[in-house]
Amino acid sequence: MLDIGERLSSYEPLWENWYKDSYIGGGNFGRVYKLKQDFFGETRYSAVKVIPIMLDQERNFNEESKAEFIAKKKDSMVQEIKNMYMLKGQSNLVQCLNHSIKDIFDDSGKIIGFDVLIQMDLYTSLPQYIRDRGELSVTQVEKLAVNIAVGLRSMHDINMLHRDIKTDNIYVDNEGNFLLGDFGISKQEAMSSYSTLAGTQPFIAPEVWKVQHTNRRYTKTADFYSYGISLYYLLNGHMLPMETENSTQNDIDNAVFDRLNGKPFGPPKNGSDRLKSIVMKCCAYRPEDRFQNMAEVLNALSDQTYTAPVMPAAAPYTSQQDPYATMYAGNDMMTNTGSYNGYQQPPQQQYYNGQPSSYGTPYTYPTQQPAPSYYEPAPAPMPAPAPMPAPAPAAPASGGTNKMIAGLFAAV
Repeated sequence: MLDIGERLSSYEPLWENWYKDSYIGGGNFGRVYKLKQDFFGETRYSAVKVIPIMLDQERNFNEESKAEFIAKKKDSMVQEIKNMYMLKGQSNLVQCLNHSIKDIFDDSGKIIGFDVLIQMDLYTSLPQYIRDRGELSVTQVEKLAVNIAVGLRSMHDINMLHRDIKTDNIYVDNEGNFLLGDFGISKQEAMSSYSTLAGTQPFIAPEVWKVQHTNRRYTKTADFYSYGISLYYLLNGHMLPMETENSTQNDIDNAVFDRLNGKPFGPPKNGSDRLKSIVMKCCAYRPEDRFQNMAEVLNALSDQTYTAPVMPAAAPYTSQQDPYATMYAGNDMMTNTGSYNGYQQPPQQQYYNGQPSSYGTPYTYPTQQPAPSYYEPAPAPMPAPAPMPAPAPAAPASGGTNKMIAGLFAAV
């Protein structure tokens, strides 16, 4: 069977005489190639993302079930592509220019899946831009914050969540504007809340990470959290919250785990107090403590006098009352096998800086006890002290002033 690059070449010419030029990069969900086109003597460039959808080789498909599986998957991908076209023409979003769906055949000529081809304008990914030019200045990060907020507002206006906001999914055009891309796991529904796990672990909101065990629904405020963590990362020397220059990968994983369970953290190292407060409000543990729509974020970014608490107030929840806690609520006590109430600990096999973590098997966290509750209620106020009884009138004393003073102290 041909590999992805060879299959892409076999589909040529693509659309209006586009041809593969070179490989750009890829990950779990597909690969991106640079395309070129001869346009009246001038060479134009664009990009194509190739997403292979393959049959599960461990399942025994008959011809009927195989056809049903492929048809269902194609319908799902078509809906995702429709979502992308709905955003066409919106500012600060990578646009879908064309698409194709191509069947994949094995060496015997049987269909074993299909490739989804999505053509987009060619931009520089933010990680590549930083590698070429160095870290973004605070001014650039603030511009990025505005640009991405504008793009997210367009998505949220049609009840669409991105669900995978991270620095790897931000792009830069030739004028230095920032765009949000990669809508592979975006979702739009009639109701603006969702109940499936999606995203990249260091950037996802706590309620999204925990939804795999609760089925509780989440809303667009989950995007605000990922947006805030992305800004935090850029303002903190490319380090996540609670990460330091000396952090090992295990330290980073533990910090992510603590944060997703509510451990407070300080603001990023760089940026104005105003920008830090906006980032920290986006990163609040409880969804209701975050901004509630992107218009609020844009207003805060444009208001030079905006102030907000850098740290949100502690949530009035115990670990048993916290509606976002799952692993440590009630009797969900982790056992020494790394599971709780029959659930296996989720494997940490997501991505840091575009590279897979070393964890490919279920990971037992270092502590075998419930994680500390970082949102215990404040202690009840102490009762007001009972009023002191009025001192008895001092008896007239003889012997001068010294005897009078001694009498007062004795009465007290």
